[in-house]
Amino acid sequence: MDAFESLRAPVLPADPDRRFVERLHADLVAALSPTIDLPDRSHVMPTTTVSDSATETATDNAVTLMPYLAVRGAADAIAWYVDVFDARETVRYTGDDGRIGHAELTIGDVGLALSDEYPDFGAVSPATLGGTSVALNLTVPDVDAVFARAVAAGADVQREPTDQPYGYRAAAFFDPWGHRWMVSSAIGEPTVEEIDAAMDGFTVTEPDA
Repeated sequence: MDAFESLRAPVLPADPDRRFVERLHADLVAALSPTIDLPDRSHVMPTTTVSDSATETATDNAVTLMPYLAVRGAADAIAWYVDVFDARETVRYTGDDGRIGHAELTIGDVGLALSDEYPDFGAVSPATLGGTSVALNLTVPDVDAVFARAVAAGADVQREPTDQPYGYRAAAFFDPWGHRWMVSSAIGEPTVEEIDAAMDGFTVTEPDA
């Protein structure tokens, strides 16, 4: 008999904190998944450029905000955003199970991140939820052209392009994965008084400077 047998503690299953598991998973993905330089699949919208100050925010801990979408079928959604919005894919992490764990796009000079569904981490798409309460508001040089491409690619129209009293020509649609997009182009610079006079049912004000 092993003399140390009586000193050994029993092996019990671990029940780690869920937040610890999520952080560990994210760290492992980052450590084991190298950044992949992807070929340029499209052009950036011609009227926008990335400024020096925008580049600096990546390292100076400035406050930034990037929409992060969960999509049932992320690879197809990425291709759709490239075709419809002239997006450019910059990085993709593909899991051993074939799902995209993380991908990043740029549309003009703004960023968009997305992944396939990961219900165990709370990443579920509008297809699972039965809808969405969030809209992505995207300003583009030519709203009519973007709208036409979206409809041709299977978007569900909510509002066709219409001139609005607040100085934009705007449209709205749902992409094939259930995310709602509000797309617009600037057409003027009306004053607050002009907007208020044209907006029936609303009182338009702006905070004092």
